[in-house]
Amino acid sequence: MKDSNGHIKEDLPLVLLGKGQGRVKTSQHLVFDKGTPLANLNLTIAQQFGLETTSFNSASTGTLSGLFV
Repeated sequence: MKDSNGHIKEDLPLVLLGKGQGRVKTSQHLVFDKGTPLANLNLTIAQQFGLETTSFNSASTGTLSGLFV
């Protein structure tokens, strides 16, 4: 967490490593709108790798663009 005393989970710097069998766009820096849930990243990755779902942990608000080819 960003602040271990307060467990602040906003504006976390994240690194996505690997090429995902050639599916992940590499060598880029993406910034998403303030307040974008981390669950959106989880949902995007899950869908890209075949999980048929429209939400993740009841916290996602959609998927993220620009991560995959």
